[in-house]
Amino acid sequence: MHIQAPVSGQLLNSVQTIQQIFHKWYPDLVVVPVEAQGMEGTELQRARQSAAFFSGGLDSFYTVLKNLAHIDQLIFVHGFDVGLENEALHSKVIHEIRQSAQALGKPLIEVETNLRELGDRHVSWDLHLFGPALASVGLLLGKSIGRVYIPSSESYAHLDPCASHPLVDPLWSTETTEFIHDGAEATRNEKAAFVALSETAMRTLRVCWETPDNAYNCGRCEKCLRTMINFEAAGALERCTTFDCQLEPAVVAEMRIGSELVLFHVEENLCVLEASGRNPAVVEALRTAIGKYKANRLNALFTNIREKPVTADIFRQFILNRKERAFQMLWQEHRSWMTKEVFKENIKRLLGRNT
Repeated sequence: MHIQAPVSGQLLNSVQTIQQIFHKWYPDLVVVPVEAQGMEGTELQRARQSAAFFSGGLDSFYTVLKNLAHIDQLIFVHGFDVGLENEALHSKVIHEIRQSAQALGKPLIEVETNLRELGDRHVSWDLHLFGPALASVGLLLGKSIGRVYIPSSESYAHLDPCASHPLVDPLWSTETTEFIHDGAEATRNEKAAFVALSETAMRTLRVCWETPDNAYNCGRCEKCLRTMINFEAAGALERCTTFDCQLEPAVVAEMRIGSELVLFHVEENLCVLEASGRNPAVVEALRTAIGKYKANRLNALFTNIREKPVTADIFRQFILNRKERAFQMLWQEHRSWMTKEVFKENIKRLLGRNT
């Protein structure tokens, strides 16, 4: 890539590092040489205003409330979480976003972009794009905004490769715009306990990704259920009026856990809710949902092994590399069977028999 116009020298120096990080995370992404002329730092001045991206979700509410005294404006991007074509849902969401901004006493900058429509054709929004997409909006506002807060999606306890990451987000900074990845010091349960102190958040919080029938929060998808459990553990669910349904154990037990990352959050919810002593029925429902996910993973693993025969040595090495995780999953679901098998093997050894 050759750029004829002068660009930020600071960002130009970071581009190679950004590409190398993403390439190591996702080898299919190829490092591209970038040639450009960097502007001198003396030519540029940083604006004094600061802003935070604000979607009305748990992460963004946490960052804004925590840094309220240091944030001058909020930024909402139409076209990221809500598609440009979905005018009905956008109308609901932007009404609540504006209400929240007004209640928090912060001006709201509204940006509309089709960047996601273009990017989704080529890369994953969650894995590759949404961090750089947020940075592009921040850079667009660089003449008036000198510092931009990007709310964290995960805590330091669990940092997988992700489009927005504390390792990468600050590297998008220029001489005029500083990016801060904020909030990774807190888990989602800790964020919920903090955000629950805000009546504004309790009236307008929105976390739903699936949005069936353009629901503001459906209260049934995995993300809604996890967040409801966050607030249940904090003793604040009844005050969060944006969920218009009850937290039902039967629904929690059928929660669709789609990945190891979601499993991490669900297991964290189980620990925190159990420690709080609240809602034992939901605690048991979480155990059921976790058990189903682990059983399905085991079934998929052994089905794959049956369908694709491997040598004993390869299978042995596969299990050895994953022995702790494999044992935990087996013990969780087949404790009685494993106990019997161990007992039988000990009896065999004692009797000196081979069968």
